[in-house]
Amino acid sequence: MCVVTSSLLHSLAVEAKEFFSTALIRDTFHRRDYTYLCQLVAFFLGAEVDFRFRQPGAFHEARFLADCNYILVLYMTQNYHQILDEENLMNIQVATIYIACFHAKMFIQSMIPSKAPTSDLLALKLSFDLIDNELPLIKDVARKLHDSVRRQSWYLAPPLVCLALADEDTSSSFKYDMLSKLLEYNVPSDEELRQAEPRLPQSFLLTSKTELIDFVDGQSYLLFKALKITKESLNGWKQWGKDTFEVGSQSPEAMEFRQFCEKVGNLQVVNDMSERHIRLVQDYIHRSRKEEHRQAIFKVVKDHRSKAPVHATKAILAKKD
Repeated sequence: MCVVTSSLLHSLAVEAKEFFSTALIRDTFHRRDYTYLCQLVAFFLGAEVDFRFRQPGAFHEARFLADCNYILVLYMTQNYHQILDEENLMNIQVATIYIACFHAKMFIQSMIPSKAPTSDLLALKLSFDLIDNELPLIKDVARKLHDSVRRQSWYLAPPLVCLALADEDTSSSFKYDMLSKLLEYNVPSDEELRQAEPRLPQSFLLTSKTELIDFVDGQSYLLFKALKITKESLNGWKQWGKDTFEVGSQSPEAMEFRQFCEKVGNLQVVNDMSERHIRLVQDYIHRSRKEEHRQAIFKVVKDHRSKAPVHATKAILAKKD
């Protein structure tokens, strides 16, 4: 399968190769499954990686991570097994390219709230880029990706899109323009903000030319109101200019902006964590038939695990005190 070098998919592949190679050099992830995902993607994209394939076992507690690792291994070891027929091999190939070029990086960064709007917009642009592909299977993936973004567009919705202001990888010019767009609107009343939902209106037209700034409107003040940041403060950020967003700036506005970024960074938005809670329920839900007793069991197990080392294995967790 050929990927045109001028395509968005190719540029994402180049970025992903550099991202995962750097993560491995820096030993960014201490969880073995995350490191393994980095190794698989970097190796698939052509980086030199010192690792060995592991035989897939039972699905991991975090389904998305397990699926990614399983599909990547299945495709890259196709010459050593006879599991896939021609049709399934094509499906796995398309899935592997999608995971390596886009999904894996997006999943790894899902713990960073400020990355969410940019990642969702990239998914949208990728769907438009792939929908013109000649292969029907690629078109199908593009349509499903587009529908998924449309259904789960929380971080592109006006109340949350300004999380992107805290993204260290977005330029000062972008942040200045986004802030300027927000300040064009009056602050809605408390009642209007309470009614605001992180959801795009069905009438909102999504195109390949759509940018994050297009999602900003009066409801975007909801994020700042929740963080106790006034419009006057936002005006101060704008008046100080792009220097507000520079790392080394020592102005009061810049320091207040960095506090905003820190607050955004402390938000919990991780799918992986939610799935681990689901797994906790699956493991212990049958220990009792009484709901009150079940909830007590969940609390005891969670409390026990919170006292264990951060990188504890199941064997360590199972040890008796």
